[in-house]
Amino acid sequence: MRYVVGVDVGGTNLVAGVLAEDGSEIHGVVSEPTLAAQGADAVTARIVKLAKASIAEFGKKV
Repeated sequence: MRYVVGVDVGGTNLVAGVLAEDGSEIHGVVSEPTLAAQGADAVTARIVKLAKASIAEFGKKV
């Protein structure tokens, strides 16, 4: 089965998870505050960090 990383970018929180490509499974869900006031570069860096954390928690190749 193939897996993808999904990220929900909200004004208050960012949430990332690893999902089966067909949507039948979700794993490695992690979240943290968006902190939008810190600017776009900081939010982008936080998204990348969160996606990597989700993959690490899942523990398989994505």
